[in-house]
Amino acid sequence: MLMINAFFNHKKILWQEADFYGAANLIFDIRNKPIVYRASWMHGMGYSFSGINHPDNFIHPDEISLPNHYVNNKESVLFLKNNNINSKAIGMPFVYTFDSFPSFSERYIDNLFIPEHDISSPQEYKFKNFLSLCKKYKCDGLLLSKNDFIRAKKIKFNFEDIKIFCGADITNPSALQDLSELLQSTKSVYSDVFGSHIYYALSSGCNLYLVDEIMKNYTSDKRKIRKKSIQKSISKSFKQKVNSNYFPLEELLGGIWGSSSMTEKKEYSDYMIGLDMKLPREDLISGFTPRSFKEKYNIIKKLTYKKISRKLSI
Repeated sequence: MLMINAFFNHKKILWQEADFYGAANLIFDIRNKPIVYRASWMHGMGYSFSGINHPDNFIHPDEISLPNHYVNNKESVLFLKNNNINSKAIGMPFVYTFDSFPSFSERYIDNLFIPEHDISSPQEYKFKNFLSLCKKYKCDGLLLSKNDFIRAKKIKFNFEDIKIFCGADITNPSALQDLSELLQSTKSVYSDVFGSHIYYALSSGCNLYLVDEIMKNYTSDKRKIRKKSIQKSISKSFKQKVNSNYFPLEELLGGIWGSSSMTEKKEYSDYMIGLDMKLPREDLISGFTPRSFKEKYNIIKKLTYKKISRKLSI
């Protein structure tokens, strides 16, 4: 027990991108999980909606000096190569949560609504609107952020006959697996926001519908709020990109996301999350595990320095 506690304490200190949402737990178990990883692993698809291409979208700035960088597909590899960064396409962590899917007849949630999530604080003032949207689109399930889920339970908010589910928490060691199982239990997903979840839903075999209310989430005022919320956590060069960029809402809805073909959308999603790039588990273990004590020591030293320097600069 002391060894296990010591391990988790180290991982809190040396928290890496491959730990986000329990990604590394899809590869390792507690007995063979290294104290530090020699690879970064891209976990989010935000750049594909924002139109902002920047290395920080693919590699956490604390981990730029790691020997390996794993990304979703070959398009991302090419972008990073043009920025003098070597990487390898192995697919998003989510593609390692499944091998096959249940049929529609085995899925017990007909329609799941996924609203915009705020990871910083609960959105109690939106609960009535969430309920209204679920009714409008005949959804029998609602996926809330962890903060909203806890708050809804605490105040005993009445979502009537709609079943609520807890969304992914970045620190939950089984978050990706839990989300995958939920989506594999769902026939159709409705959403009013762009995010990785719409790729995951399609690649899990769900139908996907972006509702009319999505327009309200991308007004100029809403975009300013989003930009402000990330200003303190990004590099100066990334901040310049964010501040000079407009959100390409019309292009997104006029392109693949406005298509009525679920087949086209699923093919695109499978490509974007790198479904065909999956590696065998033994290759992943080798790629993430330090080669020697010396390499492990050097990685720990560089990661610690980067993390401390970044926090002091905020």
